[in-house]
Amino acid sequence: MHQSGKWFVVGGSALVVLGFFLPIISIPVLGTGFSLSVVASVGGNQTSLYLILLGAIAALILAFLPSNSQNQKSLFLIGQVVGLGLGVLIILIMLLTASSWASTLGGISDFVSMFLSLGIGAYALILGYGLAGVGLILQFVPVAGQSFQRISPPSFPNQIPERVQPAGARLEFVRGNLTGSVIPVQGDINIGRSRDNQVQLTDPHVSRLHARIRFAQGAWFIQDQNSAAGTLVNGKRVSATRLNNGDQIMIGDTVFIFYS
Repeated sequence: MHQSGKWFVVGGSALVVLGFFLPIISIPVLGTGFSLSVVASVGGNQTSLYLILLGAIAALILAFLPSNSQNQKSLFLIGQVVGLGLGVLIILIMLLTASSWASTLGGISDFVSMFLSLGIGAYALILGYGLAGVGLILQFVPVAGQSFQRISPPSFPNQIPERVQPAGARLEFVRGNLTGSVIPVQGDINIGRSRDNQVQLTDPHVSRLHARIRFAQGAWFIQDQNSAAGTLVNGKRVSATRLNNGDQIMIGDTVFIFYS
């Protein structure tokens, strides 16, 4: 998830929350004004305005929730779109019924004009939804692109001849950014956060070159490459060990199973 997109949503949602309580209508002569919170407290259908506040708060919360899979990222993004989009829809409906709102607020003749020109809360709402919209777009692009993550490692220059390796060895990912992916194991495979690895894990707890899987002496082995977080096989931290069919490997917050 694009980090700058996340912070655009956070900043925009915070502005929407702030704008909910700031005056969206100012009356210079009286030195006072009305905020959405005041309007909502009138009662009746106006209570639906609280959904603007709840939607912005929900978007804030979802922006900070950790996601361990592509599906979770997509669900959190949809939740942010729904929460913020609901607020925009309610404000548009409110503007279309400006005449009835004006009478509710005490005879203000031109609600739309004053909303756009006089209220600092209105400016906060407009800027907030604008920033959040940009953030949602920035988040959507990498989330959509991750659907095309490479899952087949390219040829490796020092790859051991295929004839000496048993066919069918593979890694099945059950947690992390590659959840649901199955990667064939062919020759030496480097695993880590760097793009130079055959298996790239977008996990902050994974080192740039974290571990290596290789075939030697008729068996598959995994070797930790002096990583910070270590490599765990079936729950035990190892520096190097032989892999058996069904072994569970944990690197950072990523979990995958080796099958041979």
